[in-house]
Amino acid sequence: MSNMKCAFSQVDITPPTDLGIFQDGYGSRTKPAAGVRDPIYAKICIFKTSEGRLVLVSVDCCGFNHKMAQRIRDSLCGLCRLEEKELALCATHTHAGPVGGVLGLLPINGYYWNDVIYKISEAILASQKELKPCTLRFGFGKELEGIYNRRGKQDIDRRVKVGAFFDENNKLLGAITTASCHAVCIGDMGFSADYPAILTKKAAELYPDAPFLFLQGRSGDVDPLDIGKTDSVELYNKLGEEFGASVLGAVEELKNKKSPLSGSRLKASFKICRLPMRRLDDQYHKERLEYSYRRLAVADTPDKKRFKQVDLVWHSAELIRNKRDPEPSIEVNLQTLLLGDDAAFVFVPFEMLTKTGNALEKTLCSMGIAPEKAMVLAHSNGTNGYLAPSDEVSENTYETQSSSIWYDLPCCSEKTEREMIAQLEKMLK
Repeated sequence: MSNMKCAFSQVDITPPTDLGIFQDGYGSRTKPAAGVRDPIYAKICIFKTSEGRLVLVSVDCCGFNHKMAQRIRDSLCGLCRLEEKELALCATHTHAGPVGGVLGLLPINGYYWNDVIYKISEAILASQKELKPCTLRFGFGKELEGIYNRRGKQDIDRRVKVGAFFDENNKLLGAITTASCHAVCIGDMGFSADYPAILTKKAAELYPDAPFLFLQGRSGDVDPLDIGKTDSVELYNKLGEEFGASVLGAVEELKNKKSPLSGSRLKASFKICRLPMRRLDDQYHKERLEYSYRRLAVADTPDKKRFKQVDLVWHSAELIRNKRDPEPSIEVNLQTLLLGDDAAFVFVPFEMLTKTGNALEKTLCSMGIAPEKAMVLAHSNGTNGYLAPSDEVSENTYETQSSSIWYDLPCCSEKTEREMIAQLEKMLK
């Protein structure tokens, strides 16, 4: 793609600990963060051709609920004069970042996010003036060994994909990378980007002027290996070192690779649509209420009491909502990008399981997209709970059912995943 230009930037968005900002990701946290393990960032990559542009923003947080994602997207589009299709807002899904609305019970600090929005907009506006001619090359890093499917299934994506942007002198300008593993190594009360922070530190030493954006993949059922059995800092360092070495090794190989994107196409599509969901039957809720009341009576720790109270509130509310809205749906943001004639991005506004990511990648490959150039990204333009595969919605597991309690959302129906994939395929074609 000879006419492509790009620019990269990053801004430190680490919250001051005196603001009393909570961390997203764990229902057991009832107090604000107490410190900082490593800085957290919003990172920006802009790529532009004669046919269009895309501003890709990656934020070190667990994700954004739909309302919060729309607020940030609308503000950035207004401040930076972008069309909706020209902005992709992604979250790294670190469970040690500031609350963005993923867990429905945790407080969002609007003043903090106003400051973050302003910082990102300033970085975008400055970067738009610094666009440089570039070549984009894709490749694989070494596969990750330190991850596993926590649901006991065979589905897992160990690959690390890297897209590296080089200037006319073959100097690295920046990179985007995706892997598929929950960022849950760090479980303490300090802000952190989790294991991708190791890549940020190592990349800054080797390429001080080239930001590396981490984009979360099909990680809804994939965790770091030995989580809960190994000291969290040790796990953070181990997986972070493995991931960092994989990405940086791929960049070194791409320096000498002579296979840039072909063609000049940059076609972005964005759509707000509604997806059908489902409610569980009244009898189930009544049984769960009875069970939760019994368990609450004998709960012997604050966490156990709190979790049962959360269960009681949600199941009680669902009984009412069953009468008021028996066929629920949710509004989501869907986005795709075709880049050149052989690369594509699909932005999924859910916590995505491996099976769904594989299905979407299969669609892209059927269009002639090479696997390393098929970027299927979760937690994009919102995180609307877990997206249960259509053939698994009846399973009573955390990912397919009980996580709805914490997201405060309806459960996925058999139609939810199918309808989303159909909509994305229509946007691509």
